Amino acid sequence: MKQKTEKTSVVSLVLVGSLFLLTGCFADKAKKAQEQENLEQSVEPKGELLLSIDGKPVLYADDFEEQKQMLQQSNQQLNMILQMMPDAAYSMLFKSIQAGLLIKEWALRAGVDQKADFAKRRRIAHEQIDLNLYMQEFMEAHPIEVSDHEALNFYKEKRDQIQGMITAPASVDVVYVSCKTKAQAEEFASKSRDGSEKHMNMAAKETGAKLEKMTISSDSSCNDTLKQTVLMATKFPAKEVVKIDDNVYYVVGLLKKNEAQYHSFDNPQVKEFIKKSCQDAKREAELAKEIEKLSNKYNVVENKAYFETKVQNQAKALQKAEDLVMQAQQAGQELGVDLLDDKI
Repeated sequence: MKQKTEKTSVVSLVLVGSLFLLTGCFADKAKKAQEQENLEQSVEPKGELLLSIDGKPVLYADDFEEQKQMLQQSNQQLNMILQMMPDAAYSMLFKSIQAGLLIKEWALRAGVDQKADFAKRRRIAHEQIDLNLYMQEFMEAHPIEVSDHEALNFYKEKRDQIQGMITAPASVDVVYVSCKTKAQAEEFASKSRDGSEKHMNMAAKETGAKLEKMTISSDSSCNDTLKQTVLMATKFPAKEVVKIDDNVYYVVGLLKKNEAQYHSFDNPQVKEFIKKSCQDAKREAELAKEIEKLSNKYNVVENKAYFETKVQNQAKALQKAEDLVMQAQQAGQELGVDLLDDKI
């Protein structure tokens, strides 16, 4: 029970932070002046009054339910909590909103909204909220659809790059013998002909060498040179002489390559994930095209020189700092002091 209470408290504190923003968006309507606040109070109440401060209505039922619905849609954890704990709507959600509104009341009475720094930060925050909302509207006006065929092609093209999609990496089956010198290795390689398992076995019987088997993939724990040589092979069967260290050379018979194995596209969860990933990639490409169109349509003019000048100034400052270090080193050498040698 104690553990459950502690978890609830943590979730409640997390909600408080996010709800401060939401109460500003819904209950407060981002009021910037007292006149605007008074005007909103004259509007017909939205359902039952749930909270007042000093006789002033600050939260109505409709606003509360609107915020709750929005949070439930965006936060599955909260949705589960509200289903499992009926009282959470009051004990967590309402009390969190209440805390935010009380802190707002304190801030207004303390004149926080009159401070220049606060006004600047609020303006920047409002601009960010507006830009996010504009982006949402733009995306809704330009929907991106992904067909099963597109998703399948995306799956085939990107599956090697998507973490967790590979169930077994590509690998190569090999046989090999260990030799002490390069000359011995080259002599064995000449006897093994094309490097096939048959010819490697024949060469091993003829020379008395011990033939070993191995399957090498990117996950294998083996010599890096050996791994790189094997995995870069394109012809099978084939043979390679690989130096392991000064006293060990492997003659490697490359038998066959095993293709990587992946989670099936037909798996519903995989298909849903791939479709979402494909949609995101497609949206990014389409967005770039739309932005280019809007730039031309609205006669956008960029001041790229501003950024180029900054880069040049940074390069000059760095060069100046390097010159000063060089001058100091030269001066130290002339005095017989190594400035970079920290001797204590």
